[in-house]
Amino acid sequence: MKKRCSGVEIRRFLPGDIDQICDLEKRAFGIGAYSRSMIKKMFAAFGVIDFLAVEGNHILGYVCALPLDESAADIESIAIDPSMHRSGLGTLLYNRVESELLGKGYRVIVLEVRENNMQAINFYKKHGFKATEFLQNYYKVSIDGTRNAYRMKKFLDL
Repeated sequence: MKKRCSGVEIRRFLPGDIDQICDLEKRAFGIGAYSRSMIKKMFAAFGVIDFLAVEGNHILGYVCALPLDESAADIESIAIDPSMHRSGLGTLLYNRVESELLGKGYRVIVLEVRENNMQAINFYKKHGFKATEFLQNYYKVSIDGTRNAYRMKKFLDL
């Protein structure tokens, strides 16, 4: 039985979260996980918008978005603990970051997703994203025989 996301606190990233974020990243993405240095760089980037889902002292998920320009932002990563898949936690985090982006004046959200990650593709489609570009050999690491990705976009309502 999957856990529900009631009782989860949403907060911003703190430097002391890095170890748990790295562990979560490995559980969520396996060999495709970001390295510790990449995670540190992502959360320290200028203009970063991040939210963590925390229960007690345990980080269950995060979302991190980075500005591309004054009107567009990139969702760099959404990671959810596998025990929390289909709990609504991903939607909770996504809705929070979209609301923050909209409030800051962003009008377009873009992201990249592996071509064979149907769970993520369906999640993004459910939230209004459309595949706009096929990216050949986008990822450095091949997973399930592919390095390809789709770029997906969502135009936010004014």
